[in-house]
Amino acid sequence: MDIGSNKRLRGFPNILNLYLVLQLKSTTDWEVKNDHIHFALKASNYTMLRDPASYLPQYLILYTMPMSRVQWIRHQDTHSEFRDTAYFLSLRDFPDLVPRTDGKPRVTKTVRVPIANRLTATSLLRIYREECERVVRMRDGT
Repeated sequence: MDIGSNKRLRGFPNILNLYLVLQLKSTTDWEVKNDHIHFALKASNYTMLRDPASYLPQYLILYTMPMSRVQWIRHQDTHSEFRDTAYFLSLRDFPDLVPRTDGKPRVTKTVRVPIANRLTATSLLRIYREECERVVRMRDGT
């Protein structure tokens, strides 16, 4: 899923059409350990999300859900309420996958998603602004 804007963001008049690539994963098998959620991501997804050749910013969105399906979504007359929380993680500077000790390719890579990276409207706007700043730095060579 891509999200972004074709309007110029205030403070960044020379940036148009910056989109964030979001890969949404969900799980009912999660727990917080040391302020992180450990999540086994497919190796191919890990490789794609950390690809330094990607011009567009890419993020993993991990949506944690209750164990019971009946608690996942509550429908109201005016809205639907999705239960539990989504977190984000950029894998931009993560290392390449190393082969397993037996030489076989890795099937998954466990990533640690900080619970401080809760996805909210405010955090999404902050990510977008930070990516705009990164694009300006790249363009200006700083």
